[in-house]
Amino acid sequence: MEEEITLPLESQVNAGELAAIGLVIAEWSAIERALLYVLSGLLVADAKTSADYAPAVFMGTGMGYRVLLGLIRAIVEIEFPTDVKEFDKIMEDLQKSADKRDFLAHNPWSRSTEKADAIGAVRLKTVGGVKSNRLDYTAKEIRAIALEMHQRYEALVTFLKHRGAWRNPPQTLA
Repeated sequence: MEEEITLPLESQVNAGELAAIGLVIAEWSAIERALLYVLSGLLVADAKTSADYAPAVFMGTGMGYRVLLGLIRAIVEIEFPTDVKEFDKIMEDLQKSADKRDFLAHNPWSRSTEKADAIGAVRLKTVGGVKSNRLDYTAKEIRAIALEMHQRYEALVTFLKHRGAWRNPPQTLA
């Protein structure tokens, strides 16, 4: 039987915290995939099958979420010009979620010295000078970020449903 190797990070971050970080990353991944479906649904009228969605999904697959959000916003501006401010608020909230996900996914973690039962990470920025930003989170707070992301995505779906612009993607794409 092979001995299990303990990674150095496991002494800094407990299983609950790792699970919460994983939930944030998985939730954002689902949102990115859903943005493809939203774009596809706005571009392809009466899409019902995987084949109907495929060209738009393939087109958008290589795009980052910022590009997808920009394209979706452009279509909303054309299709629902009186609702752009409401849509921009939803996009702003989704961008905040993306920023939190990026912080959680791309910075090294250690035990917090500032907050009990928490982990912390430092983000360094070097544009316009060196700046650092440290954030500390408990597992419960990280999980709340995942929930907030999901709620922001649901706000996008609700916005589109109220305007008749939401179509559930076929199961084979989900």
